[in-house]
Amino acid sequence: MKRMPRDAGYCALLGTIAMLSAGCAGYRAAPLEPRRSADEFAARRIDSAEVRDAVRRLVPQAAASWPPKEWDRAQLLAVALTENPHLAAARAEAQAALARETEAEQRPNPGVSLRSEYARQETQPWLYGLGLNWLIRSSARRRLDVKIARLHTSAAELGLMERMWSVRRRLDSALSDLLGARRSLALLDRLRAAQDRLILVERRRVDAGEDPQSELIVAAQARAALDE
Repeated sequence: MKRMPRDAGYCALLGTIAMLSAGCAGYRAAPLEPRRSADEFAARRIDSAEVRDAVRRLVPQAAASWPPKEWDRAQLLAVALTENPHLAAARAEAQAALARETEAEQRPNPGVSLRSEYARQETQPWLYGLGLNWLIRSSARRRLDVKIARLHTSAAELGLMERMWSVRRRLDSALSDLLGARRSLALLDRLRAAQDRLILVERRRVDAGEDPQSELIVAAQARAALDE
């Protein structure tokens, strides 16, 4: 190891620190707060400005009058695609896989280390030096790493698409159930009205002596069963 004067050693040390500091990205701690995240999740509203801006990117005409008086399937699907937490997790997985693919395509950066040694017999006992650790990958290994990373990216993107289709299927099923429930309620209202008319007719027949009282009781029981 080459011996360096004390002043030169200090300069080399300071230069190395400056070089490493310039090449490093800044880090700012951002710890997660579970209680705050839970409160923000519970406070979400479908008619908020954040949801409006997210929906506008997918369905621009939906944000013309916000919130809409009646939500259609396209608007609800846009909300589901932007606000569903499972889709947010799948997007994060896809982005992480894409970042790993980008990293696999890059050549590895060398590692720099500062070395020092103490020699008692010398007038300047401290010796300084720099060490470079350079990972050398063969072209075949690099191509293999890139292929593997691309496979992981494709798998993550397919997983995201599958979750999107799952959300869409559940939305279609929910809307179908809602439409069926509305039709059932409309038919039930018509049936109640018809049963009320039947009770009126049956009461008249009982009062006229044409039918026994039991027929009116049966009709009233059938009408009461519709409200259960």
